[in-house]
Amino acid sequence: MTWAGRRKMIIGLLLIFLVVLPLVYFAFTKIKPMPNCFDRRKNGNEVGIDCGGACVLQCPYTKKDVVVIFARAQKVADGLYNAIALVENKNTDAFAQSVSYTFKLYDEHNIPVAIRNGQTYINPNTRQVIFKGGINVGKHEVGRVVVEFTKPITWFSTSLGSYVLPLAVSESNYRVINDKPMLNYTLENTGYDTIPAGNSVVVVYDSENNATAFSSTIMDSLKPFEKQIVVFSWPSIFKNGPFRFELYNQVNLAEFKNKQFKK
Repeated sequence: MTWAGRRKMIIGLLLIFLVVLPLVYFAFTKIKPMPNCFDRRKNGNEVGIDCGGACVLQCPYTKKDVVVIFARAQKVADGLYNAIALVENKNTDAFAQSVSYTFKLYDEHNIPVAIRNGQTYINPNTRQVIFKGGINVGKHEVGRVVVEFTKPITWFSTSLGSYVLPLAVSESNYRVINDKPMLNYTLENTGYDTIPAGNSVVVVYDSENNATAFSSTIMDSLKPFEKQIVVFSWPSIFKNGPFRFELYNQVNLAEFKNKQFKK
């Protein structure tokens, strides 16, 4: 190669390094998509693939499991039972919009007699009751109950870990009418937002602190400063008193206050 040819080649290489490559890099950085929570890649400040960091979806392995405190069944008629589970979500920064669960009822010989599936929400940083009514077990008597979450829970970010419904609750009014216990509370919305409809559940504890009875009723939506009476009843008188009542007023906070989820 002549000197003139080598000089042309050197000039060409310099042009590539000084002009072409910078232009290619500039075009690539402009065309390359920004990291987001739906590109099936771990990028940005994500903890996992499309989860954690700035993403609404939380990585499941970073969240605590929902704790089942107890599961119980209550006979309401021959062959007919209601079932509840008291559960606790200790995650202050995460909620679940839809959780699949299964109640399994066993007789006194530990033989399965009924299975019922359902779905519920799980609010952040709270204890709540899962209720399933009208379970037919035929001629069997229920000995124990198990509740299981049948699918991995999908967790979403929230800042509502310390939120408490603005509900004022009156003292319980307990009475027995025609040998049937009845209980009612008055609820008042003390906030400035309408509280959506949900459900109220009462759990009855005996003198040994065992959950022996429970009842669920609909809680209608409450406008600001509006009041509502919720009434609970049972088919037979409680045993092993004195009794303690725990009231759970439950609404799906994801639909009520979670602005981040609604975006």
